[in-house]
Amino acid sequence: MKAPIITLIITLSAFALSAQEKPPTLSLQPYGFVRMNATLDFQEMGNSDLFRPALIPIEPTSSKAPHLFLSAKQSRLGLKIEKDVQGQRIQGRIEGDFHSNANQTGGLIRLRHAYFQYQGWTIGQTWSNFYDIQSRAKIVDFEGANSEALYRVPQLRYTFKRPQQEISLSLEHPTEQITTTDEVQVSKQLLPDLVAAWKFRWGKDNFIKVAALTRQLRYGRPANDQPEAMELASLWAGGMMASAKIKTTASDYLKMQVIGGKGLARYIRGVRNLGYDAICLDECNELEAIGILGSFLAYEHHWSENWSSTLVLGGVDIRQVDAFEADDLDYCIYGSGNLFFEPASDLSVGLEYLHGEKREVSGRSGQAHRLQMAATLRF
Repeated sequence: MKAPIITLIITLSAFALSAQEKPPTLSLQPYGFVRMNATLDFQEMGNSDLFRPALIPIEPTSSKAPHLFLSAKQSRLGLKIEKDVQGQRIQGRIEGDFHSNANQTGGLIRLRHAYFQYQGWTIGQTWSNFYDIQSRAKIVDFEGANSEALYRVPQLRYTFKRPQQEISLSLEHPTEQITTTDEVQVSKQLLPDLVAAWKFRWGKDNFIKVAALTRQLRYGRPANDQPEAMELASLWAGGMMASAKIKTTASDYLKMQVIGGKGLARYIRGVRNLGYDAICLDECNELEAIGILGSFLAYEHHWSENWSSTLVLGGVDIRQVDAFEADDLDYCIYGSGNLFFEPASDLSVGLEYLHGEKREVSGRSGQAHRLQMAATLRF
C-alpha cells in the first residue's frame, strides 16, 4: 500500500519542480491537506467515519458500548493545472485521497477529481451538475448532511456564463441502484443522465441554484410469450434540486438544499447504494421508480476571527410502495452542531456532536449519537 502513496507524492513533487523549467504557458500548483480524524460512537456504527442514519442498527448488539475510531485517510493530494493552448487558457485538476474504504483506518488512493475546462466546457470527473459544493455546510463529518446531493461523476458539461448567472447542461455517467429479485436483471444503462441547471449570484457570497434531472433505468424482465427468456424494458425517472448560500450578517451564512423526485437515490448521499432508485412490482414483471425527498438547513455563525460554529438539520423521506418489506427505510433524520478553532488560515481543529434517527416501514426505530474531532493542516 505504501508504494502507490510514495509514487503519487514523488510524481506531484516532480511536476511542481518541472513547472519551474517550463515556459510560462504552463502552471502546476500542488495542494491538499493532512487530516487526523477521531470518532467516538456510543453504539455500533461499523467503525466508519461516515455518519449515516439510514444504517443505524435497530437492535445493536453493543448499543451501550462506546468505542473509538481513529484515521488519517481523509488526507488529500491534488494538482491544479493551467496551460495556454493556441492563445486559450485551459484549466484542469487531478485530486485524490485515501478514503477507499470507510470502515478501515487506512485505504488505497481514491480518485476524487480529474477534469479540465476549456471555453465553457468541463470534461472529466468532478461534482455533479445536480449539486453545488458552495452550499455544503462547514462540518467535521466527512459524510455530509445526510440528504446532501454530494456526488462526483464523470461528465461532459457546457456552461453559459452571463453577469450574475450561469446556465449549464451536462451528460453524466449513469449508475442505477435498483432493488430486484432473481426474475429481474439490472441492465447496463444506455443513455447518460441529463442535468440542466441555473445559478444566480448576488453580492459577493450569495447564490441560489436550481437543477432538473432526467434519467433512464434499463432492466431485463421475463418475456410474456417466453417466460424463460428475458426482454429489455426501461423506466424514466428524474426530479429537481434547489440549493442556496445566503449571507445573513457580516460573517454568518445560511445554507440549504432541497431535492425531490423519483429514482434519485444515487444522488442523495445518505441513502446511496441502498437500492432505492426503483423496486420490483407485480411479481417482478415491471419496476417502479421510488419517490424520495431530502433536505437540509445549516446556519454558520462566527463567534470571532478564529472561532465558528455550524448547526445542521436534515432528513430523507422515502415514499413507501406495496413492494416494501418491514425492514425497509421509511425516513431518517440527521442533526449536528460543532465548534471550530482556526488559529491560522491553513490550520483548524473542529469538535462536533452528531445525532441520527431512523424509522423502518414496520414502525421500528433507532437512534445514534457520535462525538467527532478533526485536525487539519492545509498546504
